[in-house]
Amino acid sequence: MRQVVLIIPGLVAQPGEESVLGRKLEGLARLGEIGEVSRLDAGPEVPCPEALWLGMRPDQAQMAPGPLVVSALEADPPPRSTHFCLNLMSCQDGQIDKVHGTIEPAELRMILELAKKLDTKFLTLVPGPQTEHGLVWEKRGDMFTLPAPEAEGRPLAASLPEGDAERELRRYIDDSMNLLTELEFNQRRIDRGASALNLLWPWGQGERISLPNLALERGQPARVVSNSLRMAGLARLVGYRHADRGIFGRGLDQPWTKILEIVRSSSSTILLLGAFSQLRAEGVEKLEEMEWLVSRLDEALIRPLLEDLRQEPTRVLLASPGGEQGLAVVAETGKPSVSLTPYDERALDDRGVMRTSVQDSVAWAMTL
Repeated sequence: MRQVVLIIPGLVAQPGEESVLGRKLEGLARLGEIGEVSRLDAGPEVPCPEALWLGMRPDQAQMAPGPLVVSALEADPPPRSTHFCLNLMSCQDGQIDKVHGTIEPAELRMILELAKKLDTKFLTLVPGPQTEHGLVWEKRGDMFTLPAPEAEGRPLAASLPEGDAERELRRYIDDSMNLLTELEFNQRRIDRGASALNLLWPWGQGERISLPNLALERGQPARVVSNSLRMAGLARLVGYRHADRGIFGRGLDQPWTKILEIVRSSSSTILLLGAFSQLRAEGVEKLEEMEWLVSRLDEALIRPLLEDLRQEPTRVLLASPGGEQGLAVVAETGKPSVSLTPYDERALDDRGVMRTSVQDSVAWAMTL
């Protein structure tokens, strides 16, 4: 039986948010009619929610972002080392900022070539795409680093790492600025309104831990589809394969045809679509975009999967975890409907709807 798991955070509205499911959506309506709808309990606060979305227990695979990013970049550093995310950022007049403007391939190549000069006996760069890279410190210790998103807009001097690796990391940051700031293309970037690429920022440190091989436990390997570097790293560590992150567009620009092609070409797939949660985070002014996106999801992915249910043995799980409330629905070829509950926010108030967790739903759907 082919297994398809769709994880779409933000699809179900939280209290105070507008619903995008209360319109005519043929595929989602039909999925609710033939499948079993359940309420998802609020997930636990964990450092790595991606593990729950792969169907793992809350006490499994809980790592900081650094080890996941280093794994995604296919690096396997020595044991007992500390792994960091390393973001390419900008620093102007002592203020940290994210990168504004496109990074040209030639610019990135030059930055990475120069950054290798910052490697030491214990610090090693792990090159990645665009602004996302990794750094390995072949030691262990307690330290504080400010996450890149939180560092944006803050003074550099008040945001530097503290703790056991303080001296090495502060030197690395300072040397990166000295090395990159005077590059000719940075002045050209500033002249055209883009930001300078002159700061390498380590954060999200942690150690890689041993994880169960889900491919062996569940009887077959799964293909994971997402644009998340963290999810790609976790998938690699549990024995799953991750599709090329480059297929995804930005915002509303989603490659539905390619996504459906990947799903149909694999016997077991987990798809994480983060576009709805991103739009939710941007506020109510994005409601129109979310409504358009859900109509495309319904037409380009849900309806074709319903056709697949009729043509070959298939199990489809759609789960939308949220902060306080979420929904899941599972439909399976040859299995009679057990619920006529609609897949929208009305189900959240129905006491007859079964309660479960996203991790239990995924683990069941992925098991042969």
